[in-house]
Amino acid sequence: MARDLSQARAVLGDPAAANLLRVYSWDAPAVTLGRRHKPSDLPEALRAQGFPLGQRPTGGAVVVHSLNELTYAVVIRRGDPNETSKPSGLPGLIHRRLRDKLVEKGWVSGDELVLARGTSNGCRSDGIHSIFCFESPVCGDLIFRGRKVGGAALRAWREGFLVQGSLQGLPVPAERLTGVLLEAVKSLA
Repeated sequence: MARDLSQARAVLGDPAAANLLRVYSWDAPAVTLGRRHKPSDLPEALRAQGFPLGQRPTGGAVVVHSLNELTYAVVIRRGDPNETSKPSGLPGLIHRRLRDKLVEKGWVSGDELVLARGTSNGCRSDGIHSIFCFESPVCGDLIFRGRKVGGAALRAWREGFLVQGSLQGLPVPAERLTGVLLEAVKSLA
């Protein structure tokens, strides 16, 4: 997470630098907190498990990372022709393009993989607020067969944006998912 922030600062500090995609996985389960969360926000049962704990420079809820996920960071300069009129829509734009590419290749069906609609209220389907990202779909998240499989958070600066996301539980091998994510993000450049 610190590397994402460092790379964002480097890209956004260099007017000649191109947008950036970084994709990575975890070698051990870990927990990351959005920049406004504190370790004391975590339930005691989770803290007792002793997972490594990290702080994301972006917002969002608590993410429990697994060995079977892809995590990504996208740095995009402000004023890019593909920047949405509302910067808060960038995570959803990335997810929409990723979804479209996965459907186009026939790796998932458009009926199975959809984008969450509505407002970003952070509530579970039963209306109860959760601090856990993957219990709380918000607008633009990826939903596969009724379960959230992709979430992301944004950090904005005068020069541009950092989007950090996590893809968990998509039925696509990591190598293929990485390639399609690259295609989706390249279309932002």
